[in-house]
Amino acid sequence: MAELRLTRRALFSLAVTALADQQDPPPSIREFRSPEGDFLLTIRAADNWKTPRAAAEFSRGGRSLWRMDLPHEYGPRTALVSRRGVVVLFDEWINVFSPRAVLILDSAGRTLAQHSSEAVQTALGVPRARLASLARFGPWMTAPPVLAAPDGPARVSAGGRVLEIRLTDGSLAPGL
Repeated sequence: MAELRLTRRALFSLAVTALADQQDPPPSIREFRSPEGDFLLTIRAADNWKTPRAAAEFSRGGRSLWRMDLPHEYGPRTALVSRRGVVVLFDEWINVFSPRAVLILDSAGRTLAQHSSEAVQTALGVPRARLASLARFGPWMTAPPVLAAPDGPARVSAGGRVLEIRLTDGSLAPGL
């Protein structure tokens, strides 16, 4: 078996890269509100970030509508909530191209659509390397997403283009 030998410089370079890639976990509790403020999405660390598990609770006027464990590591990077209670979760807190780049839930917590980073890339018609090189907010977004109107669509700048996410059916399309 061949022996792997690393120079001090190579070991130092690996350590610096590992430290640069580390990211602090998000706050233990994050809240996202609809434009009028009546819907509230609360994302919590399931165990104060001893593990990367996050849970979400969605409420209206202080009354819980649904709760669920989220599949995102450390929860989503960010979220939007429409006036009608549609929730859009973006990426994972960790900086990776994800199968959950965009996850859309209706006001009852049912999945309307889920799109991977590859689906986002295809919808934008931009090479992955360009998405990554222009990203400033997560692995592919240039800026945080916004609602174009209180009920959507959601718009995200990425790769020098704009991605539009229709909240009625969860479809992706290049924006204007």
